[in-house]
Amino acid sequence: MAKVARMAADVVIVGAGAAGCVLAAKLSEDPRRRVLLVEAGGRDWHPAYRVPIMAGLLYGSPRGNWLSETEPEPALNRRRILWPRGKVMGGSTTINGMIWHRGRPSDYERWAAGGLPAWNWDAVLPLFRALERFEGGSCPDHGADGPVPVTLGTSDNPLHEAFLRSAEEAGHAATADYNAPPYEGAGRYHFTISGGERWSAARSVLQPALARPNLRVLRHATVTRVLFEGRRACGIGVASAGREVAMTAGRVILAAGTIGSPAILLRSGLGPASDLRALGIPVVDDRPGVGANLQDHLSLRVQHACLRPITLHALTRVDRAALAFLAAAVLRRGVGTTMPIGSGLHFRSNGSEPEPDIQAFFTPSHSQSTVRLPFMPAPPAGALQHAYSLSFYAMRPHSRGRLTLRDSDPASPPVIRAGYLADARDRERMHRALHLVRKIMAQPSFAPFRGEELQPGGDVTTAPDIDRWIAQTAGSAFHPVGTCKMGLARDPDAVVDQDLAVIGVEGLTVADASVMPSLTSGNTMAPAMMIALRCAQSS
Repeated sequence: MAKVARMAADVVIVGAGAAGCVLAAKLSEDPRRRVLLVEAGGRDWHPAYRVPIMAGLLYGSPRGNWLSETEPEPALNRRRILWPRGKVMGGSTTINGMIWHRGRPSDYERWAAGGLPAWNWDAVLPLFRALERFEGGSCPDHGADGPVPVTLGTSDNPLHEAFLRSAEEAGHAATADYNAPPYEGAGRYHFTISGGERWSAARSVLQPALARPNLRVLRHATVTRVLFEGRRACGIGVASAGREVAMTAGRVILAAGTIGSPAILLRSGLGPASDLRALGIPVVDDRPGVGANLQDHLSLRVQHACLRPITLHALTRVDRAALAFLAAAVLRRGVGTTMPIGSGLHFRSNGSEPEPDIQAFFTPSHSQSTVRLPFMPAPPAGALQHAYSLSFYAMRPHSRGRLTLRDSDPASPPVIRAGYLADARDRERMHRALHLVRKIMAQPSFAPFRGEELQPGGDVTTAPDIDRWIAQTAGSAFHPVGTCKMGLARDPDAVVDQDLAVIGVEGLTVADASVMPSLTSGNTMAPAMMIALRCAQSS
């Protein structure tokens, strides 16, 4: 493609997701700094983005979603696993489940112990508090003056209370706050929901900054690569009408996520030299860690038929779903204003674990409900109807995967090999967790509602049977991280240092979930935004 040089900005930020929105808003506070935010997706104007219950449909919809998927996974019957990622202003915060979960203090202490002292818990807690507008007000564990609304789940479905009581009957303590000590037990999750609406990073953090004259946003722009003068980043290439338009910048910050950021680095000539040469990409720096260290939460689900018609199955009828959507979108009330995953549990898979290693999410619905038209005959006998589910995953998996390029074309999706269950310890932990989840589902408080076990099924009891069920049904919890690992320069997998500067070059930074050395113990939206704020404050 021909290149046409354009002056862009002092700072170019690639990606308007959880991290990019924070970076753009914070960096543009200095009126002398020209900031350009580049996003491959479009505006987040559609009403569906604001209705919380629509998250389930947005996960599988091409609207605002890259719909990435892995290569056939060897441990999962060679199935390709869906990885929804936002392709819209706000990125995945515009289509995700909205859970605000920081992880555990020990996650960040592990980062610090690995040579990253600036990322210990005492250093990151003020950043989380600065982001939060906590409904309970300011306290040592929460901030109340930040841009992101943080509220407690409000779903009033009686199955949530049955779950919480059953968890206690099974020996698990209750917790009022997963983002405060002891970070363990059964309770309600926090969400970025306020006034019955989703508050994505674009809406909560970026939108108030868009009126600033020194902040520009370029949408529907595919970044081809980072441009270099010698070993210094000097801008980005953007695909436009069959050409590559060069936009110059004093500094480039990649915030394109765990898939996008390493892919851009690889196309720019930063990565394993032999791989780049094989694709005809000139090598700027032989950096073998780009795309390595890939981690994700692998999720399983135990499901029971529900004996009472109180689940969300009613919303699978299209007329009722439409009414619920309108009530939420127009009146800001009704079931559509909540996220069904209202409650959950953090627990230890066995007594020898020093801290919780399993996270679970309760939902008063079946995962495979089918939308049906009104006044049509009932589904045939055996069809899935009223049900409830408890999903779970190992918080800190040992297995690692890798992302590579398919070819040098920016339009080609990268090759994602998640490496699920490559480490036998992850499989063993899931077996132990399944036993404890079934124990919860068998408690007296579920008795009035409990029908047959639909997944994995009452006949799945032996280790080989459980392994087959895992291979057939396990899927992503949509928390991939780690492909631009933060670490010491001597670490062969490290891509950025603890200041998030790309090792081996100048003028280039990565600030998103891809820099995490290891997964945090829970959902990854809040940590990604925290990482971006840390980057912006140190700039």
